This record gives sequence, C-alpha cells and structure tokens, in this order.
Amino acid sequence: MIKNIANTFFVRVIHAIISFLVAIVISRYLGAEIKGQQGLILTTISLLHIIMCLVGSGAIVYLVPRMDYSKLCVASYIWLICMSVLFYIFSPLITVLPQGTALHITLLTVLLSLSNFHISVLVATEKIIIANSIVLIQIAIQIGVLCFAIFGMNVFSIQSYLYSLYAAYIISYVLALRISHKHISFCFTKLTFSGIIEGGKKLLRYGFFNQLDVFAQVLSFRFSYYILALYADEKVVGVYSIAVSIAESIWLISRSISMVHYARVANTENFEKNSTLTLLFIKTSTILTFAALGVVLLFPADVYVYIFGAEFFAVKTIVWYIAPGVLFFSASFMISSLFSGIGKQHINSIASIVGLIVTIVGAYILIPKYGYIGAAITASFSYCATTIVKIIYFQNKTHFSLRSYFPSKQDFQTFKQIVSQKKGSM
Repeated sequence: MIKNIANTFFVRVIHAIISFLVAIVISRYLGAEIKGQQGLILTTISLLHIIMCLVGSGAIVYLVPRMDYSKLCVASYIWLICMSVLFYIFSPLITVLPQGTALHITLLTVLLSLSNFHISVLVATEKIIIANSIVLIQIAIQIGVLCFAIFGMNVFSIQSYLYSLYAAYIISYVLALRISHKHISFCFTKLTFSGIIEGGKKLLRYGFFNQLDVFAQVLSFRFSYYILALYADEKVVGVYSIAVSIAESIWLISRSISMVHYARVANTENFEKNSTLTLLFIKTSTILTFAALGVVLLFPADVYVYIFGAEFFAVKTIVWYIAPGVLFFSASFMISSLFSGIGKQHINSIASIVGLIVTIVGAYILIPKYGYIGAAITASFSYCATTIVKIIYFQNKTHFSLRSYFPSKQDFQTFKQIVSQKKGSM
C-alpha cells in the first residue's frame, strides 16, 4: 500500500507542477485576457464534470467489485450523453463564457468524464499505478500540445489551450478504455433495461453525496470567476486565477497528509484513536501550511511579474488577502478525511454548501465594489466558513479542550512515530 500512496503523491506533485507550468505559459505568451478565458473554461468543465460523475466515476470504485460492470458502464454512458445535451441546450444562459466555447466545453467534459470513468475502473481493480500513469500521460500531453500550438503553430489564442485539452483527453480516454477492459470484462449478453436502471440507481445513490460535496466546494472556490467576468473583464479573471492557483497550490501539503490519514481512518474502527490522530494531523498540516505561506508571501511582486508577465503585478496583493483562508482551510482536509472514513460524508457536504452560500453572498456584495480584492476577501471568508462548520461537528463528537488544539513537542514526536510505523506496517 505504501508503494501506491507514494506513487499517488508523486503523481499529484508532478500534476501540480505541470499545471503550474501551463498557467505560466498561458500567462506569459497569451496574456491575462486569455488566462481569464482559460480559467472560465476550466472551471465550467470541472463543474459539469462533477455533475456527469453523479452517475459515473463518483461511485465506480466502490461498486465495481460489488455488481456487474456492464450495467454500470452503460448507465454511466447514457447519463453522460443526457447531461451533455442538456448543458449544450442551456449553455446560452451562461453569458460570461467566452464566445463560441460552449460546444468545446461540452465535448471536452464528455471526454474527461469518460476517461476518468475508466481510470476509476482501474483503481477499483487495484491497478493504481497504471491509473496514475494515465493521469501523468494526460497532463504531459496537455502541456506538450499547448507549447507546440503556441511556439510551433503560432496559435496565440484560446484555441491553443483547447487543442491541448482535446489531445490530452482523447488519448487518456483511449488508453484507459483499452487497459481497463483487459482487467474487467464487458458482456452485452448480461445487459437488460432493468439492469441498466439498477446500475444507474446504485451509481447515483453511492455517488450523490460525494459529488455534492465536491460540486459545492469547487463552485464555492470558483464562483467568483463568473462574477468577476460579469462585473469586470476576462483580464481581471486571469490575474485573480493566477493568485488563487498559487495560494491553493500550498494545499498539496494538507492533501497529501489527509490521503495518509484517510487510509488509516478507513482501516481503524476506534473513533477515539481516529479523532486523536485527526487532531494531531490538523496541527501538523496547519504548521506546515503556515511555513509554506510565509515563503510565498515573502516573494516581492516583481517575482510574479517576471514569471507571469507585467499584467500580473497585483498577484501578490491578492495572495495576501486569500492567505488567512488558505491557512485555516488546511485543517479542513483532515476533518473531511475523518468524516469520509467513518461514513459521515454528508457533514462535508453541509460544510461545503455553507461555504458556497458565503461565496455567493460575498461575491455579489464585494466584487462589484472592490473587484479582485473583493473576490479574494470572499474566498478567504468562504474557506473559513467551511472549516468552522467542520470544526463544530468535529468538536461536538470529540469534546477536545481548547488547549489541545495548540501544538506541543509531543505532537511532533508522535507524528514522526506514526509516519515511521506507517512505512513499516505497509
């Protein structure tokens, strides 16, 4: 298991680095306006992808070992087609989308969802390293095609980004489909209408709360993009999206710790042990996030101008306003993994919905008046609100003293012991 965890962590790091390089290439060579368009397109793809995964990869890892794969596959494909048609029909209502991109967004989301469905099948069959390899291939193709389109074909428009997504998603889908079907059989003779309906119901039942949490969280993180585009312009969205990417990249620390934490919680039935471990990891991730934020905030504004271009001088200011929420939210990952590990996913959904409400209210109040600063303040409040809700639920179930939330020397020793035990036991 430690091999799979290490491989997954490695893939996440590489994915984050390449995504950051994509942001640099677009910002430096295509400008803030195209970066804003890219942010709006990617956000819309992400949100639509979550909806498509309500009957799909959201629950496929759990269900593949428990019921016929053919029913799940057909039910998921039918859902994807229906949702893609509905989105395209109603896409004119989303007036802030870059002109002429609705069809591209629809097709790209379908390709991404199909790819992730079969990657999830590989995870379900415990081919985790293969699944991670396809994810790496996908992001590598994306930056490769993007650079070729810009520097080789001189396509200095949003089309270069769209080309890169098409290439990455198509190739990863073909690979995932072919490889997954080597490890699990698809049988047409087993398919019946009632069986497909059953598969769809199971996928929706087990994927709904997980995807609701993810949807509310992503929308709460990115809703400001749409409001900025509505009240300002795509250049402002571009500058703000870079600042958000930098601030949120620090969460790689907390995400990685929470991954190990989730594995431990899922395999331990003792709630007292799990809650104590959660508290320890909350303190550890908060300290590490604080240190990483300190480094990022020490960079002068000229560094961001050098990396991204002259249009991005305001990035450091935006990061300062987002930083408190980023620090506070680092604890949220640990509590989320606890509640997910003990089957209380609905608590995470409630917290994410509260964060989304704060985002919507804050965005409409602050963004029209303060622009990207208003968006940054809104984001910080949203991160804090989501975390506070989770802490309240956590505290109600654990009753830790206030003092126990402050780090001690014993915490560091215990953390080192847990990490070494984890390696030894796996």
